[in-house]
Amino acid sequence: MLLPAAAFACGASLAFHLPYLPLVPLVALALLGFALRRPPGTFLSCLALGLLVTVLRLGLPGSPVAGIDRDKPVEATVRVAGHWTPNDDGWSAPARVLRVQQGSRIVTPSLEVVLHVPDREDAAPAFGSTLRIKGYLTRSAGFANRAAVPPGPWRLRVKSRRLMELEEGPGWIARLSGALRRRVEEAYAASGPESAGSRQGKALARALVLGDASGLPLEWKRGSA
Repeated sequence: MLLPAAAFACGASLAFHLPYLPLVPLVALALLGFALRRPPGTFLSCLALGLLVTVLRLGLPGSPVAGIDRDKPVEATVRVAGHWTPNDDGWSAPARVLRVQQGSRIVTPSLEVVLHVPDREDAAPAFGSTLRIKGYLTRSAGFANRAAVPPGPWRLRVKSRRLMELEEGPGWIARLSGALRRRVEEAYAASGPESAGSRQGKALARALVLGDASGLPLEWKRGSA
């Protein structure tokens, strides 16, 4: 019984360290191990059972960045996955986190974030670029009200451009997308005066075509108008 117990314990422990645990392959692995009917098969099936039981009992995997202290900075490698839009103090864009390190802890989560970089006066990194940055991972908490509010999106904030380094430029598809967007931006800039007051047609067109709602009034963004 020592071998099955050790395999089960190894599987239970391993469940806390894997970012992704597909149930169907784990079940198939357990059945395959039972079918072998030999010590390696017994170990394999009990290992898979330990993973399965831990996953189902504890609802794992949990947060893809479990164990990361949000009060401390992280060193992250991210790929810019969308075009930038201006905000109050810089630029924002969707990005995919490829690697996160905090101290000796290194994780490779499958995590989508909103990346915020400062200095709106400077050009934002090109769409599709891979960046190595130091910043803070944050996420607004959900609320268990009568109408439950889920947690907000993950955000990665960079306080200074000095904490951001280009690791790899965009591929040809991203470069083509960026060139097309620049053409649209130029046409938009030449189309007349900016929106103001109750006349928000240009800002609305920009939001619909480019996905940039930064020029719309706050009440429009909140959906109260």
